[in-house]
Amino acid sequence: MLIRQGIDHCERWARQITPKTEGHLVNGRAGGQSRTKIWTDSPESSFCHGLSGLTALLVNNKEFFEKDRLASLSVQEILILAIDAKDHYTYKHSRRVASLSVALAECVGFHSQELEDLQLAALLHDVGKIGVPSELLLKHKIDERERGILEKHATMSSEIIDYFQCASEEIAQVVRHHHERIDGSGYPDQLESANIPLASRILAIADAWDAMTTNRPYRTANSKQEAARQLRAGKHAQFDDMLVDLFLVMMSSSLMVN
Repeated sequence: MLIRQGIDHCERWARQITPKTEGHLVNGRAGGQSRTKIWTDSPESSFCHGLSGLTALLVNNKEFFEKDRLASLSVQEILILAIDAKDHYTYKHSRRVASLSVALAECVGFHSQELEDLQLAALLHDVGKIGVPSELLLKHKIDERERGILEKHATMSSEIIDYFQCASEEIAQVVRHHHERIDGSGYPDQLESANIPLASRILAIADAWDAMTTNRPYRTANSKQEAARQLRAGKHAQFDDMLVDLFLVMMSSSLMVN
């Protein structure tokens, strides 16, 4: 409950710990090491003030933990815990996406370290949604302003990973680009085709599949057959066509798609 309260008051904490200067001086602790970083007052980095304040409080104040053993959690684990506290659906979604991503990457031929990195990227790919208002995450129809807020989560997620140094730069980039599209119309950088990291292309398919096949408050889940149809329809535009074919073969062989 304390973690949830902390997340809900993230912006208020950020205002308290962030001086009103040209740059923002934010103190955080990660992996047992105190670090200081300057953030500019840009929209893309504004949420990082809040999350860094939240995580610093969680790590540096044991009263935020119900059990002493939680004080030894890694920053990665704290962020995953924060995702669960904010939105249990996103937490479960990230777990499922990680499983699907790793399975597809194994079919592609990723080696063990690449699989481990992709799994972590998938677990953290939506951590930036901690900064999105809960009511917005649950809305069926959103306007352009709200869409802009939601679309910042990929950049926010990669900035959080980079800030806390809880994963490699390569993992942060995989997370940053998981909403790019093959035709270059995605976000945040409008990358095209092979310019999108392979792991991001894998993650995009797993992410879309799980989003389509799970219930949300505003809609019921699509059937696996309908999800497969939508993946095929997105070939050459949204998704890597070869990866879509491989993914659907994989799912069919698992008796998950008829």
